[in-house]
Amino acid sequence: IASAIFIIIGSVLGSKLFTIIAYLLIIWCIYRVLSRKIVYRANENRKFGELCRYVSAYTKRDRKNFKYLRCPNCKRTIKVPRHRGKIIISCPHCRNEFTKKT
Repeated sequence: IASAIFIIIGSVLGSKLFTIIAYLLIIWCIYRVLSRKIVYRANENRKFGELCRYVSAYTKRDRKNFKYLRCPNCKRTIKVPRHRGKIIISCPHCRNEFTKKT
């Protein structure tokens, strides 16, 4: 993606520097794909999968019916129903109780 952006910028500005950077990025990506260091590539793939799961979980939130709050103690996200007024929330992870308006 970065190399495609650099190619577009290079063609718009007419700069060969951006085009060279784009081609170097493509060569680097091909080198990484063909690398025989399987453990390192597996770790990168696992981290990428975790990032994708985090992004998809964040975008699939039902913000119309629920409010997502952070526990002040353990900083985990808690889902509570909207339009209930001021309620006492008990964190399911650390059992900390706090009051918030939904």
